[in-house]
Amino acid sequence: MHLNQRDDQAASLRNQVEQQQTTQDDTDSLPPRNEVHQNSKTKVKWKISFPFIRFILILLIVIILLLLTVKLWGEHQAERTDNLFSISDLHYGNTNFAYHIVEDNPIDVETIID
Repeated sequence: MHLNQRDDQAASLRNQVEQQQTTQDDTDSLPPRNEVHQNSKTKVKWKISFPFIRFILILLIVIILLLLTVKLWGEHQAERTDNLFSISDLHYGNTNFAYHIVEDNPIDVETIID
């Protein structure tokens, strides 16, 4: 008896193979894959390339930057009643920058009245 066990070392492997064959027989009774997926709804797939995504991202960033800097685009048209202190107060929030306006713009110093 001890010899029979030794001679039949592959018995457990045979049992495993038989079990796998029975499970494969169960899968053989399933319908073909194309029949199963034929009735499923098709999803719309968008094929977008990476350069297009980069372009859209850069365009979005540029638009945001332009919207954030729109106040800086316009030039101030001075009216007759404006003076440097009112322009400084309007654009910078205080009148201390009036002298910087004189330095940065072509204004004749002789025409400035303190």
